[in-house]
Amino acid sequence: MRKLLKWLLIAVIALVVLVLAAAILVPILFKDRIEQAVKDEVNANLNAQVDWGDWDITLLKSFPDLTVEVSDVAVCNRAPFEGICLARIGTFTATIDIKSLWRDQVEVLRVGLVRPNIHVKVLEDGRANWDIALADTSAVEETSASADTAS
Repeated sequence: MRKLLKWLLIAVIALVVLVLAAAILVPILFKDRIEQAVKDEVNANLNAQVDWGDWDITLLKSFPDLTVEVSDVAVCNRAPFEGICLARIGTFTATIDIKSLWRDQVEVLRVGLVRPNIHVKVLEDGRANWDIALADTSAVEETSASADTAS
């Protein structure tokens, strides 16, 4: 019985070490792929070009929570505000409840902006450069599809 407990304890410790090693190594080994996937997804869903410099994910700054730190963030508008950057941020930091990553809603505990430069503008026709979210076309398609089946 004592030998079984010893092996069980060793197995649990080994599993914890493997999980921690994976948590540390995955962002390092796949940093470029992760960054490109995030940039592609962000830029595909916004009417703006978002770019940034270096970024880091760490558990050490806010253990047991996860901290994401991104430097040199630029959110630059597309037409009709082309050439105007909505925001330039020296450093953007977000602290996330790590347990919430396994739930439906991710809980952001803190957001920090260092050296933010925000440039807001409204045209004479009422369009604002901060309205950068692209329209959700799936809601329109669902509505038109349900209208077609109702007739």
